[in-house]
Amino acid sequence: MRITAALALMGGLAGLAHGRVGLMSLNKRIVGGTAVAEGQNQYAVHLTIKSATTEYLCGGTLLDNNLVVTAAHCMVDADTNAIYEPSQVTVCYGSVSVAKMACTGARNITVNSQYNPETYINDIALIQITALTKNYATLPIYTGSLPEDTVLTTMGWGRTSDTSLTLPDNLQSVDIEVGDAGTCKKADGSYSSANGPEICSVNALTPGKDSCSGDSGSPTVISVDGVVYLAGLTSTGVDLQHPEEATCATADGIAFYTHVNYYIAFITGVTGQPASRYYAKGSGTSSGSEDDGDDDGSKSSAASPGLRAPSVGRLAATTGLAAVAVAAAAAAGF
Repeated sequence: MRITAALALMGGLAGLAHGRVGLMSLNKRIVGGTAVAEGQNQYAVHLTIKSATTEYLCGGTLLDNNLVVTAAHCMVDADTNAIYEPSQVTVCYGSVSVAKMACTGARNITVNSQYNPETYINDIALIQITALTKNYATLPIYTGSLPEDTVLTTMGWGRTSDTSLTLPDNLQSVDIEVGDAGTCKKADGSYSSANGPEICSVNALTPGKDSCSGDSGSPTVISVDGVVYLAGLTSTGVDLQHPEEATCATADGIAFYTHVNYYIAFITGVTGQPASRYYAKGSGTSSGSEDDGDDDGSKSSAASPGLRAPSVGRLAATTGLAAVAVAAAAAAGF
């Protein structure tokens, strides 16, 4: 089953997942990374989600001045499978420092109608917000191929180790590499390549570097000829040797990231905009093949079951992936 790595802002760690053996939700914070300089990465946003009893932390990416993409598990209550109301979600932006951010509310939330909360497949959601006018940047979606050993950069405000509840005030980033299909299949038997619905990274390729609790939904990017593109969103992870434990940056760890371009039909179906609005000129030919284009921008059901059979060894990527302790958030000035 997948184990969520989310940290509740209140109440400590969110429950370790249900359903799949070994996959830990990537409610993680960056481990082994470095602080991002002020003024950089202004496409990254900090999300706070308030349930009836708990607050959770996730990340997201600005695709437009009024549109954030994040992980579906961040927008779905793990206990009820209900989509959070817009009033429960706060979007903060404009700085790498949580203490310096401006914040706005969500206007509408759309979870991919094929998202499966048991398997964390199709782990993508959109948040529509009032159009921003300053102190932000948008990120074009990467449309090219992602072969094995491709270097990506993932980031977030999550924990920096699996033994600490302390959260960083400053956005952290770290380089990871796309893993080989053979190793990734040990965690998810349906995985074939990073050009499908998920991108897989293998910790052994970048020892001591990983996403961790609190990073769920945050951007994973690729740089091509000096241009940065959005490749994925932090989703789930697992330690093959200790599949029931929520660990980060272990030698046998595998992480999964939602492949954003695979879901371009979902994005355009919600916004009514052409795909070209979310692509940069010269970014390549689309490799997306996701056929779920029937979302109309309204709040959709999150409980479409059984798109693919659960595979032993994968941990769940529930809302907890990005949750953090409230005390830590308060200490950071949030």
